[in-house]
Amino acid sequence: MQTPLADFLVQELGLAGFAPDPLLIKLVASRMADRGANEFQNLRGRLGEVEHLRCKCMYHLGVGASLTEFLVAGLPLSRDARREVASLGGIAHTIYAVFDTLLDTSGSVPELFGEQTRLSGDPEIRSQQQLVLDLVKLYFAKLNSLPELNGRIQVMTARAIERLYRAELHSAQPGDVTFSTWWRKNALPIVIMGLPGWISASGKSTISFTEHLLWLGRVGEFFGWVDDFSDYEKDRASGQANRLKLMEKTSLRSFARNTATKGKRILRLWESRNDDPATRNTFTVVVWTSLVPPTATTQYRVPEAEAGVSGLSHSQ
Repeated sequence: MQTPLADFLVQELGLAGFAPDPLLIKLVASRMADRGANEFQNLRGRLGEVEHLRCKCMYHLGVGASLTEFLVAGLPLSRDARREVASLGGIAHTIYAVFDTLLDTSGSVPELFGEQTRLSGDPEIRSQQQLVLDLVKLYFAKLNSLPELNGRIQVMTARAIERLYRAELHSAQPGDVTFSTWWRKNALPIVIMGLPGWISASGKSTISFTEHLLWLGRVGEFFGWVDDFSDYEKDRASGQANRLKLMEKTSLRSFARNTATKGKRILRLWESRNDDPATRNTFTVVVWTSLVPPTATTQYRVPEAEAGVSGLSHSQ
C-alpha cells in the first residue's frame, strides 16, 4: 500500500518541533471546543435556523477564533478588542469553510457580490448557502462596529474578501489555476482573519503593519501547502486542483522539508515577539491535526535526540 503523501510532511514537521503529544492535543481541542460553543451561543440569535449545523459552526468558530488570537498576538489591543477581533476571525473562518465545502461538493455557492443570489432547491445545500449569507452579513456588521482607530483597514479587509471570493470561484473552473489565484486562495483567508486587528490597534506594536501583513500572507501560504499535502490523494481521486500534482514525485519529500522549514520560520518570528505557550500551542496543534488524526498521533512521535528539538510545551 502506497504511503500517503501527508506522511512526508508529518515526518518533517515532527523534526521541526511541531509534534505534540496526545495530552496537549486534547487540552487544545477542549479549549477550542469551549470557545466554539461560546461563540455559537453568542451568535445563534442573529442567525436563522442553524441547529442542524450546530456542530459544524461550533467547530469552525472555535478553531477560527483561537487561531486568530495567535495571528494578532503581537498587536496592541485591549482585552475586549482582542476578543472581538478573535470572534470576527472565527466567523470569517466558518464562512470560508462552509463556502469551500459547498464549492467542492455541489458547486452551488451563493452570490456574495452582485445581484441577489438564487438558493438551491436541495434543503441541505440551501441551509448551508443561507448560513453563508447570514454569516457574511453578520461579519460586516461586526467589522463596522469595531472601534475605528484605523478605518482604512476596513476597506482593505472588504477588498481582500472580494478577491478571495473571486479566487475561490476561479480555482473551481476547469483548466490551469494561475499563481495569483493560488496565492489569494491560500493566503487571503489568514490575512482576513488577522488584518482587522489593526482597526482597533493603539500604542506601540511589536511588529510593523507591513511586516505583519507579509507574515500573515506567509502563514496563509504555509497552511495552503499543508492542505495540499493533506488532501493530495483525495484531490487526485476527485480531480480537484492540487499544486502537488504538478511536481515530480521524486522531489516531493524535499518539498515537504522546505514546507516544514516555512512553518518553523513562521514560529520563529512569532516567538521573537510573543511569549504565550498556550497561543503558540494552538497554532502547532491546528497544523498537526490537519495532517494527523488525533488518535494516530502516537505513531508519529519524534525522538528528542533525533529531532534536536524539545518539542511543544505542555503549559496551558
